[in-house]
Amino acid sequence: TFLQDNLIHNRLNFRWMINDELKLRTDLRTRVFYGDLVRANPNYGDAIDNVNNDYFDLSLVLLDENAWVVQSMIDRLYLEYFKGNWEVRLGRQRINWGISTVWNPNDIFNAFSFTDFDYEERPGSDALRVKYYTGFASSVELAVRMFDHFDEA
Repeated sequence: TFLQDNLIHNRLNFRWMINDELKLRTDLRTRVFYGDLVRANPNYGDAIDNVNNDYFDLSLVLLDENAWVVQSMIDRLYLEYFKGNWEVRLGRQRINWGISTVWNPNDIFNAFSFTDFDYEERPGSDALRVKYYTGFASSVELAVRMFDHFDEA
C-alpha cells in the first residue's frame, strides 16, 4: 500500500512601528494538510488545533473534511515598548534563554522537540517580559508567563 501526505506551510509576518518607542507585531502561521493520514484520522483537525497554544486560544481550524485540514494560528502577537535602556514586551512572544546547536537547555518557556522540523519559528508564550540593558552587550531580564494554576507555571 502506498500512502501519500502533503503539507503546505505559509507564514505572514506583520510589524507596525506606532512611534519611536512602540511597536506591534503579529505573525500568522497557516498549514494545509492533505492526504491519507488526514483521511484515516477523522479528528485530525481537533488533534492539531490546540498543540502550540498557550494561555489564550489563538488558533482556528478553517477546514476539516475528507482528506483536507486547514489550520491557522497567531503565534506572535505582542506590543513592545522601548525607552532608554528599558524594553517591555507584553503578549504572545518567543522567550529564548540559552541557545545551543540542537537543544536549548535553558528554554523553560517554549520547550520543543528538536525533531519538529516544520516549525522553524517555535511556539510563543503569553507573557510579560521586561529587559534592562546594563551595558553594550549585557542585560537583566525578567519574564512572567500567564497561567491559571501555579502547577502550570
